[in-house]
Amino acid sequence: MEKVGITCKQCLKLLLRVKKMYDAKALMLKILRLVIKREELENQKADQQTLSGITGRILSLIDILQDEHRVFKRPFIIEGMDYVSRLREEYDKLN
Repeated sequence: MEKVGITCKQCLKLLLRVKKMYDAKALMLKILRLVIKREELENQKADQQTLSGITGRILSLIDILQDEHRVFKRPFIIEGMDYVSRLREEYDKLN
């Protein structure tokens, strides 16, 4: 019977992948928290400057997520619609 083992190189590769996915999870949570905050502010009729700032931050974080993690290079769908295109339209209206 042949013994199968993990090499140090394979272990490091796996750990790097796990860390990258952990970072992606943290970024996703940050995005979703900002989305919730933005929706709450929108319902409270917050001023345009505040909404514009949060919208810009969300868009930049989504861009970072999609650039750094190829798994997420898909449309960012929330509530059945492409959230990025919706945000870009609203951001253009606010500015």
